[in-house]
Amino acid sequence: MNFMLAYFDPTAGSLLLQALVGGFGGIMVVGRYLWMQLRGHEQVQAVLSQSQEIPISTHFHSR
Repeated sequence: MNFMLAYFDPTAGSLLLQALVGGFGGIMVVGRYLWMQLRGHEQVQAVLSQSQEIPISTHFHSR
């Protein structure tokens, strides 16, 4: 039997770990973006329909 043993030195191991963590983070960001694209519009419309209009003059005072 021919077994091939892999060896990771500290540099290669940290590079591999960083790539895995970065890839997982990227997948989470893209997943959240896609989820907001699918569900976000419904939530924004619900909030906008429930909100009341506030006159601009109450927020911006001229001096």
